[in-house]
Amino acid sequence: MTVQKRSVLTFLSVLVLLVLPVQAALSASDIPAKDTWRVTASSIQSDEFKPGYLADGNMETRWSSRPKDKEWARVDLGKVVEITGFTLHWENGYASQYSLLVSIDGREWSTVYENEDSDGQMDDIYIRPISAQYVLLETRKRATGWGNSLWELDVKGTSDRVDISVVDGDGDHVSALMDGRKDTVWKSKAVDRAELLLDLRRSRNITGLRIDWDEQYAGSVDMAISLDGKAWKEVSSISLPDGSQGQSSFVPHDASEVRYIRLVLTDPIKAQGGFGIGDISLRGPTEAFTP
Repeated sequence: MTVQKRSVLTFLSVLVLLVLPVQAALSASDIPAKDTWRVTASSIQSDEFKPGYLADGNMETRWSSRPKDKEWARVDLGKVVEITGFTLHWENGYASQYSLLVSIDGREWSTVYENEDSDGQMDDIYIRPISAQYVLLETRKRATGWGNSLWELDVKGTSDRVDISVVDGDGDHVSALMDGRKDTVWKSKAVDRAELLLDLRRSRNITGLRIDWDEQYAGSVDMAISLDGKAWKEVSSISLPDGSQGQSSFVPHDASEVRYIRLVLTDPIKAQGGFGIGDISLRGPTEAFTP
């Protein structure tokens, strides 16, 4: 009987070891496939531009609303997941001002991103991770006389987040560097040079980035890119004009496959040194750099 008890206990122990990894794998869910999403919208321009087209994975079909400013599109992902950002692929009829909201139940909403000066094309957005099942795009102002039109809307999951580290300059609130908000600010220590390292966690085709400055902006920004974090290529160097506090700077380069980005900030505007950044966003391969 004693041997039988040990056999049963051994079997149960092995069973637990087998079950736990499976449960862990199931709980580590990412964004569901787009063909399971349910998409609705406030209006359509015609049957050629249905809401579902903004989430069909096809860059030749699109959703387009009627030609009004305040329109919306809502996505039900089908289950609660951790969201870390969005990518909006605008058609020529884009919204220059819009908000993105998320919800767990489709009734109570939290605003996670606001854009007051979108230039269309592709808006690549990162936010602080948040659990939600529903995503709501609310447009406030159109840039053209056409409707609000999207080729595609992508939702980023945990595997899409960007890892950011401060190599030189230290400072507080590193997570504020790419949280989709300009009112949360990373501030370095009182130094004359700061270095930031961005790991996109996979190769991406980009043409540079945008920096939204706090009051303490850098007089110069140098940017280098790498695929492996070892071999670096210097791709851009810009000088900021006087009065750039609270403004945006574009750091452009030719379209390239990139995983790692190194930013070196020098020439602090304030005598005591230090730098402040509200947000950093990536620019897509077809982006035009306009102020």
